[in-house]
Amino acid sequence: MRRIFKLLILFIVMFSLVGCSNVFSPDKSKENATHILTDAVGKKVTLPLKPKRIVSLNLGTDELIMDLVSPDRITALSYIADDPGISHIAERSKSVKNKIKDYNAESILAMKPDLIIIADWWNLNTLQTLRDLGLNVYVYKTPYNLEDIKKTIREVAFVVGEKEKGEAIVAEYEKILLAAKNRVESFAKKNKRSVLAITNHGAFGGKGSLYDDMCAYIEVENCMKDIPQKGNQTISKEVIVEKNPDVIISVAWDHPGMAKSKTTQEIINDPALKTIKAVKNKNVRLISAKSLYCVSHYSAIGVDLLARAVYPEAYD
Repeated sequence: MRRIFKLLILFIVMFSLVGCSNVFSPDKSKENATHILTDAVGKKVTLPLKPKRIVSLNLGTDELIMDLVSPDRITALSYIADDPGISHIAERSKSVKNKIKDYNAESILAMKPDLIIIADWWNLNTLQTLRDLGLNVYVYKTPYNLEDIKKTIREVAFVVGEKEKGEAIVAEYEKILLAAKNRVESFAKKNKRSVLAITNHGAFGGKGSLYDDMCAYIEVENCMKDIPQKGNQTISKEVIVEKNPDVIISVAWDHPGMAKSKTTQEIINDPALKTIKAVKNKNVRLISAKSLYCVSHYSAIGVDLLARAVYPEAYD
C-alpha cells in the first residue's frame, strides 16, 4: 500500500511539472529577467537583462546605443543627436521619434522607459527626481581618455544586454586608433609638432581632457597641456603667439545661438597672428566638433582626422 501511495505522489508531481511547463518556460523567464548593477555613483539599480525602452540623455550614449541596439528598442535620444555639426548619427537618429531637450521628468516618465542612461556629470537633483518617480536610471562614468572610452563601450554594452556587439565595437575602435598611430609614428619621431585648438568659445583641450590624450596618443604636442581643463577657456592672442604652434585647429560647430566658428582664412588673415608658425606656413586646419568633442567610440575618427591635420605627409 505504501509503495502504491509513493507511486501516486510521484505521478502527481510529474503531472504538475508538465502542466506548469508554460509558466516556467525559458523564453518567458528570460524575457522578464532582471539583474542588479552598481552604477558610477554607487547606486544599486535593478534593470532588465535586455531593456526594450531605452532613453539616452547624452550624445555619447546616443551614438553608442544606436550602434548597439535596433531603433525599436530606443524610446528617446537627446535632441542634439539630430545635429550633424556635433552628432555622428544625425541621419540615423531620425528613426527614433522622441528627442529630449527640456529634460522634464514627467515627460520622460510618460515614455515608460525601462532604462534611462546618463553621464555622471548630470545635476544630482535631476537624477534624484527621476529616481523618485520610480524610473530605472543608470549613471555611467564620463570618459576622459581613449582607454576610458573602451571601458564605457563595454559598460554600456553590458547594461543594454549586447556584450558581443560591444566587443565588436571595441575591436573596430582599436583598429582605427592603431592605424592612425602607426601612420604618423615615424614622422613624429623626426619632427614632433605642436598644435593649438580653437573653438568658437575659446581655447580647447586643457590638461586631463580627452583631446589632450588624443594628442598624446599620436605624438602631437598639445599647446594647452599644462593648463588644467576647465570647460572652454578664453586665451588671449598674445598667449597664442607665445605658444607659437606648428598647427592651429579650428574646431567647427555652428550651432544656433553660439558664436560662429572661425574659418581657416580668417585665422590666416588675422594680423595679430601673422608671426605664428602655423599662420606663416598656412597650417591652419578645420575639423568638425563632432570628431573632437566626441566621447563615444567615434572619437577614433577624431584621432585619425587630427593625425591627418598635423602630419598630412603621412597620408600622401
